Amino acid sequence: MLAETRALAGNIVSQSFDAIISLDESGKVLSWNGAAQRLFGVPPFRAVGSSLKAIKGLEGFDVDRQLEQLNINNQSHRVVDCELPAAENESPRTITVSKNKLTPQATRSHIALIVRDVSAQVEAEKAIRRTNELLESEVAERTRELEQARDEAQQHSAVKSGFISNISHEMRTPLNGIIGGLKLLRKEPQTSKGKHYVELIDTSANALGVLINDILDLSKIEAGKLDLVPQTFVPRDLVETLCKSMAVKAYEKGLEFFIDVGGISHSQVTLDKNRFTQILNNLINNACKFTHKGYVWVKAWDETSESGDLQLYVSIIDTGIGISEQNQAKLFEAFTQAKSTIAIHYGGTGLGLSISRQLAILLGGNIRFTSTEGKGSEFTVVVKADTAIEANPETQQPLKDKRIALCASNKNVKHWAEHIFTTLGAQVYGADSLPASCSAVHYNRKGVDALIAEQDCLLDSPYSDALESGEYDKLPPILLMTAPGEELKFQYRAGPVIQLYKPVSENEIVRALHGDICSARESILPTPDADEVDSQTLKQIKGASVLIVDDNETNLAIAVGALEHLSLTIYTAANGLQAIDKLKSLEQQNTPCHCVHLDCQMPVLSGYDATQRIREGLAGEHHTNVAIVAMTANAMSGEREHCMACGMDDYITKPLNLTEVQQSVISFITKAYSNSDAEQTQAEQALEAVKSPEMHASDIVAWDKNAALKRLRGKESLYKKVCRLFVQRLPIKIQELDDGLKEEAFDEIRKSAHALKGMCADIGANQIAAALQNIETDAAKGGSPEHLKISFEKVKAQLWQLLELVESYLDNE
Repeated sequence: MLAETRALAGNIVSQSFDAIISLDESGKVLSWNGAAQRLFGVPPFRAVGSSLKAIKGLEGFDVDRQLEQLNINNQSHRVVDCELPAAENESPRTITVSKNKLTPQATRSHIALIVRDVSAQVEAEKAIRRTNELLESEVAERTRELEQARDEAQQHSAVKSGFISNISHEMRTPLNGIIGGLKLLRKEPQTSKGKHYVELIDTSANALGVLINDILDLSKIEAGKLDLVPQTFVPRDLVETLCKSMAVKAYEKGLEFFIDVGGISHSQVTLDKNRFTQILNNLINNACKFTHKGYVWVKAWDETSESGDLQLYVSIIDTGIGISEQNQAKLFEAFTQAKSTIAIHYGGTGLGLSISRQLAILLGGNIRFTSTEGKGSEFTVVVKADTAIEANPETQQPLKDKRIALCASNKNVKHWAEHIFTTLGAQVYGADSLPASCSAVHYNRKGVDALIAEQDCLLDSPYSDALESGEYDKLPPILLMTAPGEELKFQYRAGPVIQLYKPVSENEIVRALHGDICSARESILPTPDADEVDSQTLKQIKGASVLIVDDNETNLAIAVGALEHLSLTIYTAANGLQAIDKLKSLEQQNTPCHCVHLDCQMPVLSGYDATQRIREGLAGEHHTNVAIVAMTANAMSGEREHCMACGMDDYITKPLNLTEVQQSVISFITKAYSNSDAEQTQAEQALEAVKSPEMHASDIVAWDKNAALKRLRGKESLYKKVCRLFVQRLPIKIQELDDGLKEEAFDEIRKSAHALKGMCADIGANQIAAALQNIETDAAKGGSPEHLKISFEKVKAQLWQLLELVESYLDNE
């Protein structure tokens, strides 16, 4: 058995790929296997008994030193991490040294050497090192190339940004002159042909302005320099107001337009309001542009995501031309439209959707859409709101328990109205279920609180004559939906008719139906122009001074034209140095300037440098803190911060919006200027307001046109329309009240006094309205007929006198 084991071990040693050599302590070779013979070229019979140092290739190996290291370290074996000396073309080798007794009883130790050919390993390592060195070199070179490319890209981006900034200024300056000049030209007398030409030029100028803004927005987004300015706003109001202003185009084309904001559960949200509006404006405008029949439906709602973020959704649905499947993939590419014929028939550059999607992504959301060619499209934008205020649950259904009758011939209008009123908490009944006779008994049996109807549908209904006849004492009010600007054709003597211009918003419905229905306005009047200033504000700023600074004469003319009707003293300068000289001169004359609007890029002295010098007191101590507003065409990121850092108070961009210039000037002047005449007028008005409502024929009629105009936001044309209605209806209402007094019909007296009170309040005759309120109250209580007659006789003389004053006012138009 032992012999077999030894034979097996010997066979293993002889067949090993490593050279195995045994030595005695003197260094003579005791055994030499086949691998040793192959490695060193020496047969066993010559190697055995020879000194290790006599064998070529091993003569440099110091066995004694390696044994000494074994003894020092108390080791039984040691791997030598070095190569054996090798002649040229010979393979490198490593060696393991061990010292062992062959048997426990042996008195002498033997030394074993294991030598391994590591040439392949060494070559592989060298190849790896060479590869690594090559890769490191390539990486270093690629890194240098990338750094160079990055530096060049940054340099090109800076050049591009500078170019965009400069070209923005150069393009906006003449455009500002065109748009502003056209707005001023509209105020001048013109022939019909001249007005037509002005409208053509204005349309082209506005289209050019939109294109310039789109290109600038696209460039800013690509450069990562588009600033987002979060604002807190009411989302329902934003969507409804935007839709009301944009729906006019839809109704001009014969479309229906619907607003549904019932799914918004937060009263306030915070995000970049202007950019969100820009997205909605583009999507709604596209829906109106590409729809020829049917409707546009705007639906808004909010949701809370799984991560807790509030997401605001707006979906725009239309029945327009739609988009084919093969063209849908490229819809959001810049300068691309679904078909080449789109630009020919509809205009546009194809930038709007591309910018809108990128803006939505910047706002933490996106835009998705579905579309079928020939049937319509649905675009849905979702954005993230950073903070929000949740609405009071009690206000979510303001029409709870109200019962509404609905009369609509258009199935889409009917569907919308049923949905909206149900969302607001009301119960809706089809008006076609009402009896044709529509008697008061049958109508009231339904227990409805109001009837909402399309005007044409109601006029064509079998019970319109009964409603217009006036034979009933009192019936619920009618909410009449008409197209924008459509005249009211329906007469309803038994109750108020509240005219609602389409698209009807939830706010308008709630205002019309919530609370005392009889106190609602007879119509929801259109919003007056924003650039008309109420008379009280005009008085307050009268006599103040403003300095306009711009090196472009056209810009100066536009800014001055925007302000010349405000009774201000307006000074101008062509550069920053002239502005400083002008302010110095004004201070020497003890005539302070209350507001400075100046361009930023001017020769001689820029607006930035001029502002810094003004703040340093170089324009006079009094003007150190004067309000300074930048007027600049530079729309790039960082411009606002630059202006603020120079000491400016605000920033408006070109082309100048006349309303924005006007509002900016008024805002700063009212903070810095006090008009003693205006304060005196306010004091007189306050004194007049506390006078007794008891009126006598000899008293001077208190007719406060200014207060009424202020309530109508200074819209004098609208005020005159109200006055004309007053003149037409006053004699009729006076006669109705006289008849009621003669017959001692207290309910008729009350209703007539109530109507007269509202008419007087509408035009600003508040004291007469107060006296009529007393008559209304006494009639409701069933007071003495004689006392009511005496009271009305006192007021009647005042009413006729007021009628003469109103007629005189209208005659002087």
